[in-house]
Amino acid sequence: MPRRLILLVLFCLLSLSGAHAQQGARRQEGPAFLLSLSWSPDYCAHHGHERTARSQCRGRTAYGFIVHGLWPEEEPAQAACRPAGSLPPPLVERMMPIMPSAGLIEHEWATHGRCSGFSADDYFDRVSQAFLKVQIPDRLQHPDGLIVTDVVHLKRWFQEANPGLQSAMMSVHCEARGTNLREIRFCMGKALDFRPCAPAPNDQCPNGAVRIAPVP
Repeated sequence: MPRRLILLVLFCLLSLSGAHAQQGARRQEGPAFLLSLSWSPDYCAHHGHERTARSQCRGRTAYGFIVHGLWPEEEPAQAACRPAGSLPPPLVERMMPIMPSAGLIEHEWATHGRCSGFSADDYFDRVSQAFLKVQIPDRLQHPDGLIVTDVVHLKRWFQEANPGLQSAMMSVHCEARGTNLREIRFCMGKALDFRPCAPAPNDQCPNGAVRIAPVP
C-alpha cells in the first residue's frame, strides 16, 4: 500500500477516534440547560388583565426579570418522567419570589421539570441556583423610565455584570411584532456554569433594536 494512502487511512482513524471521544465527553457532562429570564413589565403589558397574572402584575411587588423556565437542552427519555400532579403548596410558595405565578410554576414542572430526572425539590433548587447565577446589571434592577438600546449593548451590560459571560452564551428575544424586550436566554452546563450555546444563539429583535419598558 502506498505510503500516502497509509497516512490517509491513519488520519481518518484518528479523526473518528477523536470524534467518539468528544461524544463520550459530552455524554459524561450530563444534561445542559437553557435558562429563560422574562422581562415582567412586557408580560404584564400584554397579559396583566388575565386572572392568572394577578400575583405577578397586580400585587404589591413590581418585578423586573423573573424566571420563565429552566429547560433541558435534550429531551429526556419518557422513562424519566414523574407522574403529573399538583406541586406541594410550600414548594410553590418558595418559588413565587422569582416565578410569581402558581400557574407558571406548575406549567414549567409539567412541561420540563418532571421529565428532567430530578425530583420536584431538586429541579426547583436548580431553577433558583440558575437564577442566582445571573447578576442583573444595575441599570436594569428597577428602571423607572423607558430604556432604548440595542442587542449589542444589552449583552455588554450583562457581560460587565457577569465575569466570564460571553455574547455567544446568551440570546435576546423581543416581541414578535416589535422591539420590546420579552426575555433573555442563557446557555448553562450541568453545573449551571455559562457555556456557549450550540447551535450559536439566535437573537430575535428586529434590526437589533431593543426597548425595555420601565418597572412600574
